[in-house]
Amino acid sequence: WAQRDVLRLAYENAGVDPGAVQYVELHGTGTKVGDPVEAAALGAVVGTAGADRTLRVGSVKTNLGHLEGAAGIAGFLKVALSVWHRHLPASLNYRTPNPRIPFDELRLAVQSEPGDWPLRDAPLVAGVSSFGMGGANCHVVVSEAPRPTADEPRDVNDASDASAPPVTAWVLSGRTPRALRDQAERLHDHLTRAPGWHASDIGLSLAATRTHFEHRAVVTGTDPGTLLDHLTRVEHTEPVSGSLAFLFSGQGSQRAGMGGELRAHHPVFARAFDEVCEHFPGLPLREAVATGDGLDRTGLTQPALFALEVALYRLVTAYGVTPDHLVGHSVGEIAAAHAAGVLSLPDAAALVEARGRLMQELPAGGAMIAVHAPEETVAPLLTSQVTVAAVNGPAAVVIAGDHDEAHRIAEELAGRGHTYVPLAVSHAFHSPRMDPMLDAFRETLATLTFNEPAVPVVSTVTGRLATPGLLATPDYWVGHARGAVRFHDAVLAAEQLGARTFLELGPDATLAALVPRSARRPGTTATSLLRRNRPEPETFLRALAHLFTRGTPVDWEQTYAHTDARVVSLPTYAFQRERHWLDTLDTAPRPVQAVPSAPPAEAEPIEPTKPTDPAEAGREEAPAAAPSADPRALRTLVLSHAAAVLGYGDPGDIDPGHTFSDLGFDSFAAVEFRTRLGAAVGLSLPTGLVFEHPTPSDVIAHLGERLATPSGPGAPADPGGELPVEDDPLVIVGMACRYPGGVTSPDDLWNLVTTETDAITDFPTNRGWNPNLHHPDPDTPNTTYTRGGGFLHDADHFDAPFFGISPREAVAMDPQQRLLLETAWHTIEHAHIDPHTLRGTDTAVYIGA
Repeated sequence: WAQRDVLRLAYENAGVDPGAVQYVELHGTGTKVGDPVEAAALGAVVGTAGADRTLRVGSVKTNLGHLEGAAGIAGFLKVALSVWHRHLPASLNYRTPNPRIPFDELRLAVQSEPGDWPLRDAPLVAGVSSFGMGGANCHVVVSEAPRPTADEPRDVNDASDASAPPVTAWVLSGRTPRALRDQAERLHDHLTRAPGWHASDIGLSLAATRTHFEHRAVVTGTDPGTLLDHLTRVEHTEPVSGSLAFLFSGQGSQRAGMGGELRAHHPVFARAFDEVCEHFPGLPLREAVATGDGLDRTGLTQPALFALEVALYRLVTAYGVTPDHLVGHSVGEIAAAHAAGVLSLPDAAALVEARGRLMQELPAGGAMIAVHAPEETVAPLLTSQVTVAAVNGPAAVVIAGDHDEAHRIAEELAGRGHTYVPLAVSHAFHSPRMDPMLDAFRETLATLTFNEPAVPVVSTVTGRLATPGLLATPDYWVGHARGAVRFHDAVLAAEQLGARTFLELGPDATLAALVPRSARRPGTTATSLLRRNRPEPETFLRALAHLFTRGTPVDWEQTYAHTDARVVSLPTYAFQRERHWLDTLDTAPRPVQAVPSAPPAEAEPIEPTKPTDPAEAGREEAPAAAPSADPRALRTLVLSHAAAVLGYGDPGDIDPGHTFSDLGFDSFAAVEFRTRLGAAVGLSLPTGLVFEHPTPSDVIAHLGERLATPSGPGAPADPGGELPVEDDPLVIVGMACRYPGGVTSPDDLWNLVTTETDAITDFPTNRGWNPNLHHPDPDTPNTTYTRGGGFLHDADHFDAPFFGISPREAVAMDPQQRLLLETAWHTIEHAHIDPHTLRGTDTAVYIGA
């Protein structure tokens, strides 16, 4: 019964009907008791389940004998080859059926001659059984790979292929900047030598089967030649800590055709846009957006912007990009409130429709003027008829109200040296001229249902994080329509909350261009999903690339969701191997240096990522406050001591953002590091320093606080997250190997065999062996009479930091263990699987050595 149970469970887990099985590789020990028991279980579960076939059975033990612990894998290999060649080999020496087994009743037949599968045109499904003496039972279900559909051949150079995305993105990453560059170089070399590849296949394979490490680059292009060219010019981008804020554009950014190209190429965007338009039944939104007719009329402008921004939000979140904070400028804050869950789509649409319609019905006139002056300079000149409509930057104020009075104020400011620009608007929004529509607007608001935001919203009414209940009252939205838009304060508040990357959802980079003027933190950048006069699909992907290279997770597989892209084999990870051999171990003590009074030249902080979008250019950053302990000097000190403890020759090889565990610290290294560092800075550091402050960056921050304020608390650890684990029901097999003769992959091994290359070489010169190892007399001690052999000449090289192993530990490891780590990683990548997605799963790598 135990064997029957394992058979049933195997086919249930595989989702395979036992009646579809055509062949089973038996455990088949040939014993009088074991064989009848196995046959009875197999016949009950699989044999009698097929109405139109007799189940073929056999055993590789007739070819190889019993291989003990390798018996099961031998049977598996036989079945895999039988599926691959679509041919069943014979079970040798079968003459007389075992009288204890009723073959006909169980619908079993021994495959005594080589031949075809019983149902050659049906999907080939087989089982493999392996049973142990101690009661361990195993049954594996094996199926041929899904057959490719009979599509038309794909032209790799045809950019007009309707099934391909309009723009292709290739994502690359590495644990270090050098690994990133090498990865790009390896991919470029591979593709220039491999004919017939399709750009979408490469993009999907990079997105779906590779781990995304912290040093990243994204290559985009519309044709294979451009993509290959960009691979040769990959630039390193430093990952950035901090959160992501979405910005929703306000009125004035609208343009004819906005979102049209995204509608044509992204079904998620098209469905969302159409869904929103359905909530404005009396307005020709689609026509106004497509042609621009009436798009500058407030009653159409505001619903059109709302529809576009909701559709952009749906699209970007479909790519796995989720905001930490939301900010909206004027009508954009309604889209932000809907995205946060404050308003349902019907209620948000009703609010936008009433707001735009009531404003449109007001008498035209008034003025809005952008003034290049600080708010405190403008405020004393304001009157009851002219007020501040928006504060967009530290010296960017918009005034609005009575036409003549507004121009008089602007001219007075001009006389003081401040420039101004009148805005082309139909009404003076966010001014006293809005007062006549507020009562009617309040009546509409009273019919709506408000909720607390599920995503934090930074209010542009208060310029601060929205407190509980703030957004859930009609009074707030009345004041929102009438009062000033405090965008500058909102950006500062978002920065204070941790935002370092801003993404604008709107027709252009209007707000993204304002952010650099307000931002005060080094490294803060902004970009936009769309840009005027630029191809929308390419601009959208470039914006995602900007987020991704700064550390934001992006689901790049979505790019290929509606294409015929396929996973293909690509070069595996470019390990950064360095020599780790016993004769290179440096055990000399390293001097401990005190904190220098001035930072050395090599201690310059890493520059923030340079903006790639013109909207980000020209940003003036406010200088950070100088701490009492120079952070650059502390960085040099901490990294130098970490390098000394781990055996690194260059402190620059230590990534301050990696955990000490990932860097290769064990408990002894932690104590040694803490002792060295405490002596260097003259502080009593906690014994659990590297556990309480798990990265070098955290220790640097902790020391800065301790040196400034001895009782200061330590810097908190950065929160971490686990990658999603996909539930893939398919069995995928990958292989990797390292053999003499320069063999580093299964393809290399095949080429070595087919070309009959001799892999025997002279003795390696990098092992520290006796140079006079050869001696013709086999009895001479410590020598060998052979002159060569099969060797891995690069066995002394290993990418220790990639596996979180210190150089000192790497030297002490058995080289076979190091080879095993790298080969196991390449095995999983060869199977088109991101190795990090297997964490916590019952996954094994079969090792033959």
